[in-house]
Amino acid sequence: MKKFDKAFNYEIQQKTNWHFGKPVQTRIDLNIWRTLFLQDNAGITVRQIDKVIAEELDDSINHFAGQTLEQVQAYFDEA
Repeated sequence: MKKFDKAFNYEIQQKTNWHFGKPVQTRIDLNIWRTLFLQDNAGITVRQIDKVIAEELDDSINHFAGQTLEQVQAYFDEA
């Protein structure tokens, strides 16, 4: 889902979503949920949002496992 990817890419780069050098999955989850709900709450149900996050978030965070915030930000700057 493109909207999830866009929300995740934004949230993983936010310093406030990192603690002790690691991304805080619960904070990222909540912020993505809010973004998806507020962007398109007429076109996507709460259950659909929950399902997309459950299916996508772990893999998306694992993609950056072991990296620092600066490395993640540099990855997106280069893209």
